[in-house]
Amino acid sequence: MVPGAGILADGVSTRVDPTVVALKKAFDVGDGSSTTITVTHNLGTYDVVVGLYNKSTFEEVDTDITHATVNTVTLTFASAPASASFRCVIHG
Repeated sequence: MVPGAGILADGVSTRVDPTVVALKKAFDVGDGSSTTITVTHNLGTYDVVVGLYNKSTFEEVDTDITHATVNTVTLTFASAPASASFRCVIHG
């Protein structure tokens, strides 16, 4: 493989090089009672971009987002979203 091409191969496995290629994770969020929701993405970095949208209307949702750890973000809502009503998409 060409160094820096985004693919790592070591004779045992082939995988994406996360220093070159962004990874994406997506999660349904909301439980009807929590106003603070921790989303575990396990991407190993604070350098993530978080998007959030309403699954019924597909409109973007504005909320407070904290990059809590290298593997989690915390979403804080003014009122608890209904069960699985929002989709959180994380790139990193």
